[in-house]
Amino acid sequence: MLVEPPSGKSRRGTALTSEEADRLFAAAHSHRWGVLWLTILGLGLRRGEALSLRWEDIDLDNAVIKVGPSLQRLRGELDQETGRRRGRLAVVRAKTEGSDAKLAVPRAVVTLLRQHKVDQAAERLAAKVWADPGLVFTTSVGTPIEPRNANRAWNALCDEVSITRPDGKRVRIHDLRHTAATWLHGEGVDMKTIQGTLRHSRLATTSEIYTHLTEEVQRRAADSMDGALSRFGRLAQ
Repeated sequence: MLVEPPSGKSRRGTALTSEEADRLFAAAHSHRWGVLWLTILGLGLRRGEALSLRWEDIDLDNAVIKVGPSLQRLRGELDQETGRRRGRLAVVRAKTEGSDAKLAVPRAVVTLLRQHKVDQAAERLAAKVWADPGLVFTTSVGTPIEPRNANRAWNALCDEVSITRPDGKRVRIHDLRHTAATWLHGEGVDMKTIQGTLRHSRLATTSEIYTHLTEEVQRRAADSMDGALSRFGRLAQ
């Protein structure tokens, strides 16, 4: 059953540099969920959106994907005997109308998903049980991936290639979404198009949270200006 998600303010994230991305994804190819990370980056998805994806949502021939609901673990009611809350996995309705959309899939991601589908089919045939053949990303028995376990796997990958932030904070899965937006911005994609890709209801959200310029982007801008100014002889000397 679809339920309403909890509300909350977005946090400003930190985009990966090109060098960090190279290190991460070179290592990710040998990880079970490497395709998951690349799909999140390539499409700018939220973690829960990627975890809820079903094969029926993806048209690989036309390179189109339907994004909408999100897989999340919700807090349950308090167990009076144990004093603990029993959470449950649920498919949560999209935050806004704009969150439910069809996206064009980059060719590189199409290639990865095609191979992933073949590999998953072979794994499913070899398994004694497989819970849900429709899910794109699953555990080794075809069950949904716990969001917390996805976080642990991502943290392990970052630790493996020694990627952290100067303040000691971890790079989050959600930072792949920030990275997608920042890279698109750096490639000259206009803000309105990035808003549509990330499915934000307000352009200000895209501008303020996701497209903060990295040093690389700033340097490219400075170099472009330097090229323009060099036309004036005295400045070029």
